[in-house]
Amino acid sequence: MKKIYLLLNIFFALNSFSINCKLLNELALNKANKVNKKFTLDKLTAYKLEKIDEMLSDVLKTSEQLVPKQCWYIDIKGIKKEEFPLAKNAIKVSVLANSTINPNLNVFIQKDQEAFNDIVSLVKEYGIKNVYPYSNEKDLIKDILKIKGSNSSLFHRRILLLTSSKNMRVEYSKLIDALEDNKEDMVIDNFAYLYNDTQEKYEFSTKQDILNSYNQIHCK
Repeated sequence: MKKIYLLLNIFFALNSFSINCKLLNELALNKANKVNKKFTLDKLTAYKLEKIDEMLSDVLKTSEQLVPKQCWYIDIKGIKKEEFPLAKNAIKVSVLANSTINPNLNVFIQKDQEAFNDIVSLVKEYGIKNVYPYSNEKDLIKDILKIKGSNSSLFHRRILLLTSSKNMRVEYSKLIDALEDNKEDMVIDNFAYLYNDTQEKYEFSTKQDILNSYNQIHCK
């Protein structure tokens, strides 16, 4: 009996929190086409989609518009070589605005982005000692939560996501998916540089933005 119970627990752990890909695609299409149709979802998927919907309806921020909020962690990702000159100012503003008040600022840099070496060099120029390359969002969140420990202040819970305006909604959605049920109540703040984009266009989610964002949720 005990063996059956353990097997059932393993089964549900592996299968309960992964939405069917066909259903996820239907949800994305309905959202993109403003079709109001209700579906029964597991609690975790419903939570993730709620957070993505909040992001899609929000006005996302750029380095030309606002100064970034104070945070304990900066996540820099998705920057191409050709974009680096544009990204430099956003990186400078976000790093210096935070390291000035927090010398223990933690900067995480995605390994597989084209401008990786340039970003690492630039961040180190600003005297940042805590620089962490990472491979995927799961590893990123794991490392951030390890650094956070038992600290519960908003300052310790905020992750600043820095990427191009073209990538922001997709990268934001990846973080939402990696945070799972977000028991630590982490907060994602966005800070983008405009790349082949205008502020006006960037402020509103397109159908493709919606489809791409929903597609970041893990499905089976």
